[in-house]
Amino acid sequence: YLIHMEHICNEIDQITQALHYKIDAAFELAKSVCESTAENFSSMLQDQRKGNPTELKYMTGYLLQKAHELNIACPYNQALYDQLNQP
Repeated sequence: YLIHMEHICNEIDQITQALHYKIDAAFELAKSVCESTAENFSSMLQDQRKGNPTELKYMTGYLLQKAHELNIACPYNQALYDQLNQP
């Protein structure tokens, strides 16, 4: 799963760099968050398991919108978005 996470994060980094955001590399940050919250169940996972809407449309949807505006390909984020939006 780490290779997928790295690809997703690399796409995020491309977008944030193009937008001139001054943030740390997404992959290292994501790994750190995963390690420190490994025993938790995220609110998004809980919502998905209950069949409730998640914030995915807003978070990843926004990212993909910006990628489109910047002409940056994000196949990994798009695939994740599509997979998690299936009924």
